[in-house]
Amino acid sequence: MRACRFVCSLLLLWGAAWAPSHGSPDPGSAANEPTPQHLIRSLSFPLETEVVFEQSQLNPLFKRVTHQQGVMLKSAEQGLIMRVTAPRPEERRIHKGAVSLTREVRNRHTSGYRLVTQRAQLDPHKPSHLVLRALEALLNGQHEVLQQYFELTAQTQDESWQIRLEPTDPAVQTQLSRLWFSGSGEQLLNFRSERDDGKGGFSHFLEVRIQPGVQPDTASETATEIETG
Repeated sequence: MRACRFVCSLLLLWGAAWAPSHGSPDPGSAANEPTPQHLIRSLSFPLETEVVFEQSQLNPLFKRVTHQQGVMLKSAEQGLIMRVTAPRPEERRIHKGAVSLTREVRNRHTSGYRLVTQRAQLDPHKPSHLVLRALEALLNGQHEVLQQYFELTAQTQDESWQIRLEPTDPAVQTQLSRLWFSGSGEQLLNFRSERDDGKGGFSHFLEVRIQPGVQPDTASETATEIETG
């Protein structure tokens, strides 16, 4: 339960109007209407390069949207690293089906802070874990992993594309309605998870907007004294 709570907390992570195309694509139009498999395997997320991201989440408890910003990096050795710089520094890592969250916690005995790291194995039967597993699989081009847990459909418009993922597990569907991955060419630009409220709106959403080519704003990184002990 504790691991689930911490994974949910780190999901402080385009509502879509495009109607997905169903059925098998016409082989003759494959160049214009690529399959989800083709789109996923053609993604080119830069290795060992910091990319700026902004994140928004609708908090179902307080009924308000919270925001974070930072940089993300895909490492060959350490997986996906997301370093949040504002409003409070923290670091998330997703690698080989596991996730870790490192953040500052106030030291009760001193006036400083200490770093605390929590880790958990990702359980695809838990919605919050499945969102992270899907992001890891997408950035690694693992179409076959996504097919295990989702029904995938794709839509393209000029250079822009969008992939819709709907969970196939009925238990997951009650907490996660769908995921959206979208981008342009070989670049992923947006990632969003949604849970419907049954009234045409959302009871929860998480959105990550990726900004390739934007230089990280080092001035936004909060300088905080940290105790590692």
